[in-house]
Amino acid sequence: MKFNHKPLLIFIILISFIFNSSCNETKLVKKSEVGKKELTIYYCFEKKVSDFNHDYALGSYDGIKINPVYFDQDLEKLQNQLNVELMVGEGPDVICTEDYSFDIIKSVYKLATSNILIDLNPYIKVDKTYKPSDYNNVIMNSGIYNGKRFFLPRLYNIPLLTSTKKKLEANNINISGNSWSWEDMISTCKNFINSRKDKHQALIFDKRNELIINLISNSKTKFIDYSSKVTKFNTQNFISLLKDYKNYIYQVTLKDTESNENALLADDNLVVMRNNPEGMGDSLTYLDTTRAQNNDEAYLLPSYGNGGIYGVPREMYGITSKCKYKQAAYDFIQNNVKSTNIDITKVWINGAAVYKPLSDRSMEVAEGKKPFIPQAGIYINRILNSDEKNIFDKISNVSEFRLNDNTVNDMITSTVDKYIKGSITAEQAASELDRKVKLFLNE
Repeated sequence: MKFNHKPLLIFIILISFIFNSSCNETKLVKKSEVGKKELTIYYCFEKKVSDFNHDYALGSYDGIKINPVYFDQDLEKLQNQLNVELMVGEGPDVICTEDYSFDIIKSVYKLATSNILIDLNPYIKVDKTYKPSDYNNVIMNSGIYNGKRFFLPRLYNIPLLTSTKKKLEANNINISGNSWSWEDMISTCKNFINSRKDKHQALIFDKRNELIINLISNSKTKFIDYSSKVTKFNTQNFISLLKDYKNYIYQVTLKDTESNENALLADDNLVVMRNNPEGMGDSLTYLDTTRAQNNDEAYLLPSYGNGGIYGVPREMYGITSKCKYKQAAYDFIQNNVKSTNIDITKVWINGAAVYKPLSDRSMEVAEGKKPFIPQAGIYINRILNSDEKNIFDKISNVSEFRLNDNTVNDMITSTVDKYIKGSITAEQAASELDRKVKLFLNE
């Protein structure tokens, strides 16, 4: 039987026309949505309490707008989504490594070696407004890997301990002129163990459980060099540091838990000093109401081996290779780093600024030369005393930067925890950690 194909052909053409029209309309809608001239950046902190609003940094650059995406403090969701998107060439146009002390990037080292970010040096080279003398170049170099600049750091910290002279005097602790050696701290720990009457009292409150990380990054020996992939954990120096930490420092340290926080609020005399992982961040303009009311002061965390002053980059910016508007993204980053439109007397600068003019203005606020008028109206500012000025005078003289990689930090804390619990020796911990980090650097 002869089959008539004509009606079927007409039907197929008609369906195809309808289908293509529908698809084209959908594509046009999608194109309109994704075709907006914008730069996307992810933040962990919700917009209404973010420490500064990034809209000022660019506003409009040839019609390009900033598109901030907030994850309302859901750090795990942000990290997981970001990792998946970056692996498939999606995600934000601009990467921010940290938002208000929330570490957005799990591994800065892996990000810098993944070909996801572009080299910023060509943009700096043609930037007529860029003056190296305007920046703390020791910290600026933290964004360079294998000769390419993947990050522009905005803020950094140096490890600090905070306390009051009254508490220190009550416990016979003398930190004259902010000089406190490693040997002084160990001796203080020994005396504290022997003299304290209440076993719940602690010499140091380990805020966010980062004291061991701070002690390692603040050591004279650079235990990990990311650029050369050299590790020095399996050494006598590191083993000695671990033993000092377990035998003396850990014994007088109160770990950061919800119950401990509640206890501290109920009895501020429970601890003598606090580990401050933000370092210069919270201390620079004294925005922590508890510390301001208690008249707390800042002291340099002792360096194992009694080395120099080491800065840890905190907030760094990079541009992904998928970004369509790379020049606009670079301008946005530089405006953030320089904060040219920020009124320092109204906005919290949560760290020591890499851009020297901004750092100078922050110091003027901290010294009381300019009033601090916070937007939220919940912070208290006070003038620095002479000892504190001694610290802040040193912040621009950091001798070296120490990259802080969260994946490596997790390796450190988990390995040290096993040593503290007695399941492995200090020597085994050093060997295990050295092996893990080397594998991580070379995988």
